[in-house]
Formats: sequence, structure tokens, C-alpha cells
Amino acid sequence: MKAYTQFFMNIRHTKMKFIVIVLLLVNMVGCASLKQTTAVQQLETLRSDCNVTKGAPMDIATTELNDKLASGVCFDFDQAFKNLYVAGQEDPGELNKELFASFINEALKYNAVTKKQAQNVFNRNFHSTFMTLDDSFQACAALKNKSVLLKELMRELGLKERGYLSVLSDKKGYEEVYRQYQDIVLVIDATDLACKGRVSAR
Repeated sequence: MKAYTQFFMNIRHTKMKFIVIVLLLVNMVGCASLKQTTAVQQLETLRSDCNVTKGAPMDIATTELNDKLASGVCFDFDQAFKNLYVAGQEDPGELNKELFASFINEALKYNAVTKKQAQNVFNRNFHSTFMTLDDSFQACAALKNKSVLLKELMRELGLKERGYLSVLSDKKGYEEVYRQYQDIVLVIDATDLACKGRVSAR
């Protein structure tokens, strides 16, 4: 009888230990969930605010973003650029080029963007220089992926078209960009033909 009673007492102790372990695990999961929620809340608090007043003139929108860069509440350069771009489309004009340059200089000043990234974004949208190309684009080795190069050039031309026409309202400037694009394509085709001629002559 004692052995029988002891057996059930052991079972009761085992159950109690199991319950305690389960409660501890539930508590640990609850704490982890709370920590995760707190972390998410902190991230939301730190979320970059690069918004501009809807419908604001381009100069006002630029000032707003520059102020936010200076105060540190705006640190997402890509989002800031997109918002300013939309503002430029709603208030197009050639002076927007200077305003974008001002914004980018502020972004550089407060380390919201690297110099290389800033130059790349500005030139692809508002400058006649084609960033797709490098100094070696006329070399035979660089034309092994000619179709890819031409596709990237076309894509950049599209960016410049929207930038010059819808943001800067600079039709004359875009016509110059397009002529430059045509000249580049002619050089690429001529270089490619010459490279193929060298190969066949061997």
C-alpha cells in the first residue's frame, strides 16, 4: 500500500514539475514577444520622415526636406528623392535642377547619401552625362554584352526624358541629351563592327 501511495505521489510531483516548466516557458515566450513588440515600436519611432507638404511649390518642398535632413528626422535618401521628384513634377521648371542640387548637397552634408550615389542619381535624371557608360565602353571587351549595354542606355534615357521634360520642363535640354544618346549608339555600333572585323580577319 505504501508503495502504491508513493507511486501516485511521484506522479503528482512529476505533474507539478511539468506544470512549472510549462509556466516558465510561457513566461519566457511572453517576455520575448514583449521585447519584440518593443523593438518594433522603437523602429517605428525611428522611421524616417521625408514627407513634404502635398501640393507645395518646389522651393518650399526643398526647404522642408533640407530642414528635415538637418534635424535628422529624414535619413532615407531614396524616399526623400522620390518625394521631391513628385513635387517637381507638380511644379515643373528649369530652376528645379538647382533645387535638386541644393537638396543633394544637404544630403551629403548630413551623410544621408554617399558622394557616388548622389552623383549617380542626379546625373541619371538631370544631366546629359550617361552614367551607364565608363571610359572603356569603346573597347571590344566591353561590348561582349552589347545588348545589355544598349538596354541600360535606353533605360537611362527614359530617366532623363522624364527628368528633363516632366520635372525641369526643359525640352531643348532633352533634345540635346537625345542627340548625345544617338551619337553614343552610333559609336557603339561602329566599335562593335570593327571588333567583329578584327576577329574574322584572324
